[in-house]
Amino acid sequence: SHDTLNAARRELRRKVDDWFEHEAVPAVKRRLQWTAEMRYRGQNYELSIPLGTDDLSAKDCEALAATFHATHKRSYGFFSEIETVEFVNMKVKAMGEYDKPPLPRLPERPAAEPAARRRTLFSTGNWYDTPVFQRDSLAAGQKLTGPAIIEQMDTTTLIFPGDSGVIDAWGNLIITLAPGNES
Repeated sequence: SHDTLNAARRELRRKVDDWFEHEAVPAVKRRLQWTAEMRYRGQNYELSIPLGTDDLSAKDCEALAATFHATHKRSYGFFSEIETVEFVNMKVKAMGEYDKPPLPRLPERPAAEPAARRRTLFSTGNWYDTPVFQRDSLAAGQKLTGPAIIEQMDTTTLIFPGDSGVIDAWGNLIITLAPGNES
């Protein structure tokens, strides 16, 4: 009955609201999409039919069945108004929108000195005395001229001879390739 559906919907809505609260989603930034999964009795597949946001009346349930028939005809080429329509599941898709958090900027600090130097053979076939920098010690605005090695916990970045790099205000390493080094 529509009363049973509405009771189930209120319970599901309570759980969704609890989730929104737990995730600190502002009330004005919450969206819900309700769907009913329906089928003809005895079938093994359901069709998803959009539901409105209000409680369902007996008349709404009749309209929902009519929408199911039309969707079934569109999907499978036929429908049957004499078959019993089953309401199998009710689903709600809860979506919350957050404000974009500000990106943290690097703190002001002096340009980092190399942590080490390494003799390195690059693809040019030449050996270079290459400075090695720790990524987390680089300062915003710091310029690096290749060859250079930048190490961090999960990656090592090479700046090839003739290329250059600069650390932006957010800690990104922007590498500019020298003419002829683009490949």
